[in-house]
Amino acid sequence: MKKALAALATIGLLSGAASAQHLMGSYDWEDGGTVLGVFEDGAVVLTENSTEQAHGGTRSLKFTEEVLGGTPQAYIAYIENLTDGDTITAGAWVYDTTPNTNPSGRIWAHYADPGDVYSFRGSAGGNSTYSDGNGWSYLEWTWTFNADCGNPNGCREALVIEIRLYSGLDGDFVYVDDVSVDVQSSTGIATLTFPGGSGGGYDLTVGTLTHGQAGQFSISGATANQMQYLVYSLNGLGSTNVPQLGITLDLARPVLASQKRADANGDASWSLPIPGNSAGRRVWFQGCEQGHTTDVEDRVIQ
Repeated sequence: MKKALAALATIGLLSGAASAQHLMGSYDWEDGGTVLGVFEDGAVVLTENSTEQAHGGTRSLKFTEEVLGGTPQAYIAYIENLTDGDTITAGAWVYDTTPNTNPSGRIWAHYADPGDVYSFRGSAGGNSTYSDGNGWSYLEWTWTFNADCGNPNGCREALVIEIRLYSGLDGDFVYVDDVSVDVQSSTGIATLTFPGGSGGGYDLTVGTLTHGQAGQFSISGATANQMQYLVYSLNGLGSTNVPQLGITLDLARPVLASQKRADANGDASWSLPIPGNSAGRRVWFQGCEQGHTTDVEDRVIQ
């Protein structure tokens, strides 16, 4: 790769300097995903990727309370690395056809720990308005993050966005579609995760590499609008901690090839020159962002 590339530790990737961040993303269930998790609250629930109803596209989340219990919750977005005063606006379309009665849904949230969507650090509240029973209705709320650093368990750092289901009979359900999240963070390191189905994982694709030509690289399933780092190693697999990104790379002596912010769909791509004298060289590649890494891809340059 290009000789001018510097090692990760020397280009500021490990500097830890904080900066303001505007992070946006959306999810529409078109990739076959369901939820990040559920809290059944004594009920028995089913979450399905459904083609029965859709606000946009052809798919949505069908959230069913098969056996009545308390107030079950479907986790549809997870924002990590938040700090006191950050603001999070989330909205989703919810479908039901029972005006003024159950079933219905509403948008809510709870505080959590980073790295564990099932953790619970207290309710964050939400919009008291329910879906209106006239088909699709839009529910939205803005939270100002309360880190609660006086808590004996330490500061809270994450928020889980929920759709809550209110049922009157076994088998009641709602549909959920087109969730969007807008985060204003003072730290610059917040991350946003949505559900994802087959093909919805965080993946790096590396095309055939030929010396003296441009090589094609792409990342999919990234956090929308999050900075993506494409790194490589000429020394094979290893373990390299990058604390400011909260990750450990699976490469020995990794070098930064390029960086680019993912688009609103979580995609980023590069076309990079392959040195003319590199034929036969084996190279290991990995993609990363705050809190996440892709699998390693290795190629022999032709």
